Amino acid sequence: MFAKHYSRAGVFAWSPRSLPEQGLIVVDYAQQFSAFSSSAAVETPSVDYVPLSHIYEQPRPRFKMEASVNAEFKCNDLVWTPAGASEERPFGLLIGGCENGSVVVMDATRMVRDTRLEVLSSRKDHAGHVLAVDVSADNKWAMSGGGSGQLLLWDLANLATPFSPGNPTYPDQVKVVKWNRSMESIVASLSSHRTSLWDLRRNGAPIMDIGEVGGGCDWADACWSPIEDTALLTASQSDTVPVLYKWDLRYPTAPVRDHRIHTKGYYVVLPGSVYWCMLWEIGK
Repeated sequence: MFAKHYSRAGVFAWSPRSLPEQGLIVVDYAQQFSAFSSSAAVETPSVDYVPLSHIYEQPRPRFKMEASVNAEFKCNDLVWTPAGASEERPFGLLIGGCENGSVVVMDATRMVRDTRLEVLSSRKDHAGHVLAVDVSADNKWAMSGGGSGQLLLWDLANLATPFSPGNPTYPDQVKVVKWNRSMESIVASLSSHRTSLWDLRRNGAPIMDIGEVGGGCDWADACWSPIEDTALLTASQSDTVPVLYKWDLRYPTAPVRDHRIHTKGYYVVLPGSVYWCMLWEIGK
């Protein structure tokens, strides 16, 4: 067992398994400020690529960057999708949600092979931070979540204009967007105190809103169950109510199960990438 260190605060995305090479791309984190920095100068944001082979090199304690280029943006969230992959551009797209309400789409091939940043689209359609982006299971669509409960749907074959799936019931900052991996029209959006379910076949408004149970929760993350299509898990980052709820959308009036494993709040909950019957949780 060995550890690797990355010297900047960033959000990252692993390459999809279908791509010809495997690695990691990191973009500077939008909400990071170091009060202990010894430098008075503001660091220029960067986008870094680290091949998988460099991550497993020993005994080097830090990541060895294959490519690092300056950027004009920082991201709150980042996804890497094989959408649009071709013989000329086999590495697909990078999609980032930024701090100024922008969604940035980048050509991953130019970053991996040419060590340069090519922005294919950069649109400021959201109010406030874009904290969440996700891609559909068929890699044809992306969804971004911003302030005032706003969601935008992006056609990855035509990035000219995003679509709104409807008006939110509650105008809260969207913190997480998760696309159901089996039912491609179903998307969940999460704010601090509420989860909304959207069916993209029914434009206009969420088909369901799930509120807090008993109060005190501050939702930090959500994910769909890796083995049950209709099961959604929501995790609270509140130290007073550190709970992971499992919801069955067929019976949404109350959670079907709750897990209180951590003594303090949760940060992240996500399904395993290799063993899909496993669920990973990260607490404080």
